[in-house]
Amino acid sequence: MLDYTQQYNDSSINEEIIERDDQTIEQDKGDLVKPYPYDPTKNDIDIQEKPMSIYQFMRLYDQQRLIIDPEYQRNLVWKPEQKSRFIESILLSFPLPPFYVNQQVDSRYIIIDGLQRTTTLHQFVNGQFALTGLKALTGINNKKFKDLPSGYQARIEDKNILLFIIKPSVPIEVVYELFDRINTGGTPLNRQEVRNCIFQGNSTQLLKE
Repeated sequence: MLDYTQQYNDSSINEEIIERDDQTIEQDKGDLVKPYPYDPTKNDIDIQEKPMSIYQFMRLYDQQRLIIDPEYQRNLVWKPEQKSRFIESILLSFPLPPFYVNQQVDSRYIIIDGLQRTTTLHQFVNGQFALTGLKALTGINNKKFKDLPSGYQARIEDKNILLFIIKPSVPIEVVYELFDRINTGGTPLNRQEVRNCIFQGNSTQLLKE
């Protein structure tokens, strides 16, 4: 004899399992389609553009107001030929990519994008390497900054660069996304490298060790 009670119970169990499966699928879909990390209509994204001469930029460096610390980013990887080509581009009056810096509450600036270019500039104007492998301005190969004609020295120091300054009020989610977007063309920084750029201190050094 057919047990209708058992049949009804089995049916209820099956419906419950199906319902749970549907909930799991919807939950999985929700995990895959994550919301935007911030509301661009509400967050105050205070990023300012500021032109600055290389001379002024290097003065920030010498005043220790420009934080150049390869420990929190990738190591300095440019070879002498790459450094020289960058300096040559300045002398040829080619436009340079913008620099991105994260302003701190103490008015110091952490380099976000432009570490290689910044250190190249500082090393060159301080005589730490000579130009090599130049193809356009071959006459200044093997010359350091002090050996250049005064007109070339002035052209380097007077060259304007563009800084995008991320103000301290910018939400951390926006900073994360900015890092991701400006590194799209290369190898993106991972989230720990991002944190290291933003949060400077003993804890960062301890985590690195």
